[in-house]
Amino acid sequence: MPYAILLDGPNPRPPPPPPPRCVDAYNATGCAAIPKPSPSSDGCTWCASKDGVHALCFADKHTPDASAWKCGA
Repeated sequence: MPYAILLDGPNPRPPPPPPPRCVDAYNATGCAAIPKPSPSSDGCTWCASKDGVHALCFADKHTPDASAWKCGA
């Protein structure tokens, strides 16, 4: 059983890095800077809790309850 296969030529290119996710943004500016994956998909929205304790970046399809959070600008 072979342990390695050696081929002539350069190594293949590594895959591109994954696109940023909404949960990777830690402030409103970073949340707004995350590009939409495609024109038909949703982007990210910055939301702050109404009590002022929490603020997070959510995917547009998964924003929290409007009674406890204020989302958008």
